[in-house]
Amino acid sequence: MLTFESKTTRKVGGLAEVPPELARNLTGRSFETTLVTPSHGLRIEGGVVLEEEIAGAKYRVLTARLDGLDHYIVEGGLFESGDVYGGDLPSKALVFARIVKGLFEKSLREGSSPDLVHAHDWHSGISLVGLNSLIVKEGLKPRLVYHIHLLSKAWFKREDLEGILSGRLVGGVYGVREFSEYYDLSQGFADKLIPLLADKTVTVSADYAKTVEKWVGLKHPLKVEAVPNGSPWSPGMVLEHVQKLAGAKGVEDRAVTRRAVLRELCSKNVAELSEEWYKTLKSLGVDPASDTWHQCFEEDGDLVLSTGRISRQKGFEVLLKALEKTIVRNPRLRLLLMVIPVPGSESLIEWMVRYLRVYERNLKIVFGRVPKSLYVPAHYATRVYVAPSLYEPFGLVALEAMASGTPVLASNTGGFKTTVLDLRVVGLKGTGILFETGSVEQLASYLSDLTLLMSVEEVESVEVGRVAERIADPRVRDLLNEHGAPFVIRRSCVDRSREFGWGMSVLKLVEVYTGIQPPGD
Repeated sequence: MLTFESKTTRKVGGLAEVPPELARNLTGRSFETTLVTPSHGLRIEGGVVLEEEIAGAKYRVLTARLDGLDHYIVEGGLFESGDVYGGDLPSKALVFARIVKGLFEKSLREGSSPDLVHAHDWHSGISLVGLNSLIVKEGLKPRLVYHIHLLSKAWFKREDLEGILSGRLVGGVYGVREFSEYYDLSQGFADKLIPLLADKTVTVSADYAKTVEKWVGLKHPLKVEAVPNGSPWSPGMVLEHVQKLAGAKGVEDRAVTRRAVLRELCSKNVAELSEEWYKTLKSLGVDPASDTWHQCFEEDGDLVLSTGRISRQKGFEVLLKALEKTIVRNPRLRLLLMVIPVPGSESLIEWMVRYLRVYERNLKIVFGRVPKSLYVPAHYATRVYVAPSLYEPFGLVALEAMASGTPVLASNTGGFKTTVLDLRVVGLKGTGILFETGSVEQLASYLSDLTLLMSVEEVESVEVGRVAERIADPRVRDLLNEHGAPFVIRRSCVDRSREFGWGMSVLKLVEVYTGIQPPGD
């Protein structure tokens, strides 16, 4: 199983959760599974199984057992940096492809080649192109599966890709042909080429499968299968983290956990940042080490949380534009952003900081990776989790929030349409609200409504009527007619999260694996 990031080594986003959990559950079903991933500067102790020199740089592949899983870790050269997706990413992908092919050739010599190679996203998926040519040349039968988590417009020159081939021929949806023919069909785009050459392409939701098929080209005989992700968190795991931070009282009373979370966030710099990003943020007027950036909300209020890497895709601009409209209706709203800077996000960070200076009473931004011991309880402590993505193939963040018993206000896109059950449609069995993607007006309105609805869990019964008067949508307002509505909604969230387990994901994946007919069968 090939991946450019994994929570067992370096994690950037939700992708890092998927390969190791699939590998773990496949192993539990008697598959022998090995993860192959770059070190990204992480120092690993292990035996050296392969050494190569590429473009003057030396690389090694080490065997390691991490978090109960077998790994091949690629270190050296371009993989010495801890910035997973920084630098010349296409060159990193091509180097990784050459090393993966070297590992495959070594396994052939030793008589232990894999039956299947499963690659996640284009960074590791390019490796399938090189393996495909080797399989055709040697008349081999290993199956190639390509797993798309997020489509990319990554593009390669034909001559660069030809450098990882073992011959001119490759096999694909149109049979064995010259590589140049498939390259021309794809126009050099990785996420068009790899699906044409893989034995099977899968993605994370049925909605996104249609998007992938359109991107590759509906004229091609390509059927993309959906393999939903599992929830990275269990409700039990959430409660363990809450109890460690806020004790048994924190489990019983989310307000206790909320105060404990904010106390930690406001007393010191808790987020992990590279030295490079620390300097970048400081140049933009953000000093995470200063007392100013530890200061928190002046008063307690209705805490709302949103997390993720800083990119336009994640919709933070829509959320911040909605903030002013939201606090007019609910001045007690307190928005907490836990966000991770990534290459190219500098201008967006600068824009976010301007909002912070204007709305400092209602907004706090934590830049960097927050430790799990605090990150998880923050989800438990919040009234509402907001997922404003402009597009989101699956969205593990929704499952994390629901495992914490927190309803989700999500854009009506991708996997959110599958995971989030709309309260306006199914009542108290719902787990949140879906708003029109990119709509500042709808986000603001429903953030106010949902936050006010959930705030009833901490108000006196005589105040419920006053809260109800401030809820604009009658479908949301009417939920307050049910006794203990916020508590029922939180229970519905937890129940919904349990429906998305990795065991179910692997059952679907095994079905996909066994449905592939290798060449020659």
